[in-house]
Amino acid sequence: MAIEEKYALVTGSSRGIGRGIALALAESGVKIGVHYFQNDRAANETLKEVRKRGSDGFIVQADVTRPDDIVRMPLVRYFAVAVAKRGITVNAISPGWTEDSVLNTLPEQVQQLIRDWHIGGWTPMGRLGTPADIGDVVVLLCSEKARWITGQTIYADGGASLMNPEVPPQIQLG
Repeated sequence: MAIEEKYALVTGSSRGIGRGIALALAESGVKIGVHYFQNDRAANETLKEVRKRGSDGFIVQADVTRPDDIVRMPLVRYFAVAVAKRGITVNAISPGWTEDSVLNTLPEQVQQLIRDWHIGGWTPMGRLGTPADIGDVVVLLCSEKARWITGQTIYADGGASLMNPEVPPQIQLG
């Protein structure tokens, strides 16, 4: 589905889920703001891949834990209200655990525990998501079919938030 004249700032798009989202949007022609915190090499590699897909973009460096940096990156609900009259939609995705993400930085024992939770029913789909799964949700939200959805946080977690409305139990090692 081609998406014309669209722009997206994808937080954390130098790697993992963010990168999957950026590349999925680029394939639909969306221009991408590639956000990163510290790894400028990975951000530039993502931008290179965006351009290989026939789109374009730019790099945004910011630490989303610092208020001064966040000011450069508009928060969802307020931004949605500010631009809605111009026909612009703004939404956020709250993904569940996915492969090829921050999960990979955890100790192997913790990774396996999380995978086992999902297979055992934590997620009704019985698996972890992938960056491509999340990217597809974002492409859908950027399509004309989602023109009436704005200011929302969409849970793209394979149904885990429906089955487990509370935060998962603390992981205890050792």
